[in-house]
Amino acid sequence: MPKKSPQISIDSRNRLVITNLFTETVKTPWSSYKTIVTESRGKRRLERIVLDGRWSLTPDHDLKFHVLGTNSQASGKTIILGGDLERIGPTSLGFRVRLSDNISGLSSNTVQLTGKWRADSYNRLTFNVAKSRGSYDILRFRAAWKLNKSNEIVYKYEKTLYVTKRKIERTLIFKGYWQLRKDRIVYSFEGTNASFFAFRAALQSRSLRASDGKIKYQIGIGYSSQKVYKRTRETITIYGKWKLNRDFSVGFEAEYSGRKKHELKFLVEKLIGESGKFTVSLKGVKGELPEFDVTFTKVFTSDAELFLALSKRAEETRIVGGVRVKF
Repeated sequence: MPKKSPQISIDSRNRLVITNLFTETVKTPWSSYKTIVTESRGKRRLERIVLDGRWSLTPDHDLKFHVLGTNSQASGKTIILGGDLERIGPTSLGFRVRLSDNISGLSSNTVQLTGKWRADSYNRLTFNVAKSRGSYDILRFRAAWKLNKSNEIVYKYEKTLYVTKRKIERTLIFKGYWQLRKDRIVYSFEGTNASFFAFRAALQSRSLRASDGKIKYQIGIGYSSQKVYKRTRETITIYGKWKLNRDFSVGFEAEYSGRKKHELKFLVEKLIGESGKFTVSLKGVKGELPEFDVTFTKVFTSDAELFLALSKRAEETRIVGGVRVKF
């Protein structure tokens, strides 16, 4: 009878589960692992095994599993799951495992690891696989990442096909939104506080023009190329629209895919007006956000058509940084 290929899955504790693993008689006990053993004509056969171990990512972006334990014939061995990364979730990472057997030829199925997303000290993307007692296995994404026109993080990597040895490019897109801090930029995931990327970065310029509609950061990113570790300095540009709000705060509204918008709010510390334009000095609430000087023209939001009039004699005024302003 033709042999079926092993079936791969991952349980809720991120342990590797393999079924249809053996067709030969079981000679060595697997007592340290949860197993299902069947008997046929006096012969014991292993039907299912649950393995505990350590997860990592290979340079070719395959899943690597190092089996841990002392009472198993698989202890200390390494299992490589070939396939493709896919299905990026706020607290999960999906991986399509390529399988083959003598019955159906090539096939695949998707497994899912659970955990949280983080950036490491080199500003690389990592997925932290949740393990028992609050520990984690780290999957490091070794290529450099960039932003697309929707302000989203895009990760591209090359994959070598096992049979043809041909190289192909794979792309992952992370759905989230940006938050700014004094010495970091933070990319948060929708719907969870567990996952985020906090990148060490430096503001390129504190003097901005509202009409440009962008904030730029300089950031160093570590990556691997041809098994050599390198560092690159990238300019990260977040695109959006500056807005002066009626509560005398200033917002920077960035748009993401699906027309989703997220606004960063700043407090006005000082305002200076001259010849048809004005500059506001901004600071973050509780000192959390970086400080900017943003220059606006009189018409600075086309949708709301707000005009700012600088007048010391206006009937309805409010003092902002020593300057009287009126809507």
